[in-house]
Amino acid sequence: MPRNKRRGAVTQGVNGFLVSFRRARLLLLIPALIIAVIWVAVESSNKVLKRENVTGNVLEVKEVLQTKNGSAHLAQVELPDQSRIRLMLPLSPPHPVAGDRIPLVVEHYEDGKSMYALDWAAWIDSSYAR
Repeated sequence: MPRNKRRGAVTQGVNGFLVSFRRARLLLLIPALIIAVIWVAVESSNKVLKRENVTGNVLEVKEVLQTKNGSAHLAQVELPDQSRIRLMLPLSPPHPVAGDRIPLVVEHYEDGKSMYALDWAAWIDSSYAR
């Protein structure tokens, strides 16, 4: 009989620990969710003023991450105004290489920021891709 009580006490202690750990995770998760919601609300209020298509010259391409689905590449691209940006390329090949001209979509926002992305459809459908 004492043996069963001992097992029960150990199980109860472990269960108590797990319950406490779950409560602690919940208490940490709630502020994180509140912060995430506030951040999304602030970022989504920034409106796109203009979208435009430009071309850029690829100066350098580096493989930054290898996954089972492919490799992530980071390209340094020179824009028509001679400024340079770093651009994350999609996992799917074909990837541009140094010296290629690539089509880009630029979104200009109210706060003055501009976001660049590879125009994947134009890259695949046109003579840009090799």
